[in-house]
Formats: sequence, structure tokens, C-alpha cells
Amino acid sequence: MNLNKIASAIISDLYSGLAGFNANQTISIEQIEDEVTEKRQVVIKELFAKNLLKLEDLAVSLNCVEVDCENMIKCDSCNKEPLVTKNQPHFEIPQLLTDVGEGAIIYIGSADGMIPFRVYYSLEATKSNQYRRRGSKEPFVFIDRTVNSNQMHDCWIFNAPFVKQIKVVGVFRDLRQLEEYTCCRDFDYLDFGIISDEVKNRVKKDKFAFYRENLSQPYPTNTVYR
Repeated sequence: MNLNKIASAIISDLYSGLAGFNANQTISIEQIEDEVTEKRQVVIKELFAKNLLKLEDLAVSLNCVEVDCENMIKCDSCNKEPLVTKNQPHFEIPQLLTDVGEGAIIYIGSADGMIPFRVYYSLEATKSNQYRRRGSKEPFVFIDRTVNSNQMHDCWIFNAPFVKQIKVVGVFRDLRQLEEYTCCRDFDYLDFGIISDEVKNRVKKDKFAFYRENLSQPYPTNTVYR
């Protein structure tokens, strides 16, 4: 079940379950979608911590991420000591679900899925790559997990200067950001997969508790108590 269907089902159940209460409550589908997205993050983190979920089961494959060139000096975390001062192969990805650690990235590499790139999340680890006697010339990617002005993560590629497109497989924080990637339109990028029912039921339970408590409260009056 995807995000839109989950939110619509929750709203339908709420209107049915709250019938007869003393207020005509308007429920915004946009608000419910935001809450469903946040609850998805909580559920993934919880089930993953309990070894009840494999991240691969929820990973989305972006098969044709475009690579451009940008200077790393624009990167906030690189300002003090950038890796390079010239333009470098660069791409953007949706925000990762960092609550599950580095496992949020399943694969980054060639578009055909045959050449994986090593992934680094810190400048220190990236710079240590040059001292590795084996594989020091292998392609690698630095992912800056600071959110940029586009609300995405900046990524820079090294040792693969002529790449035009790459493939990224990962677990992302907000599936709505995948709308920017036309290469993933051949499947439902908003699908919650095996955690659909769990997320829907948790949000619905929370909303029922909230509305029943608030709608059952008497409205304030101008009565003066002495």
C-alpha cells in the first residue's frame, strides 16, 4: 500500500469512527501524509533494531541518477578543508534514513550494477583512502549528510571522472522526494511495502486517541466561577 492510499484509508476510518462526536472535525490529508511518513521512519528504526526487518526489503533503486560537476567548497562540512578545490563529479540523492546508520545505502556504483563504489560519510575517512595500498584508485563516493538547499544530500565521486549516470539503492527518509527522479517511475515509489499495515494501524490508533480526547472535551464558556 502506498502513502496516498494509507492516508486516505486512515481518514476514512477516522470519519467513521468519530461519527456522533460533538464537533465537525476537518482532517487534512496532507497532515496525515506527513504523520504517516514520520511514523514510517519510527517503525523502520524499531523493527530494524529488533532484527525483525531487512533494509533490503524497503530499499528503493534509483537507476539513472544524473552526475554533474560542482565544487566541494559549496559543501558546508567541507569549507574548512575541502578534498579538492576544482569542480568534481557530483550528484544529489534524497535524504537517507540515517536512523539505521550507514546501512541506509545498499549500493552506489555504475548504472549497470556491476561496479560498486566505496562510500564514505566523513572527510577523515575519505582522506584515509589515499593511504590504502590496495584499492586506492578504486571509485569512491563522499556523502555529505548535511541537508543542502534542495533538501537533499550532496555526493561527490572520486576516481571515476567520466561517469554520466550512476545507480543508487537505499532506504530514504521521505519517499515523496523520489518524485524528482524520473528513472523510478516504472514502479510505485510511494509504496510502503511490508510495513504498510503496521504504519497505518499505528497512525490510526494515535489519531483516534487524540481526536476522541479532544472532541469529548466541553467547549469553553464565559461562565464566571465564584
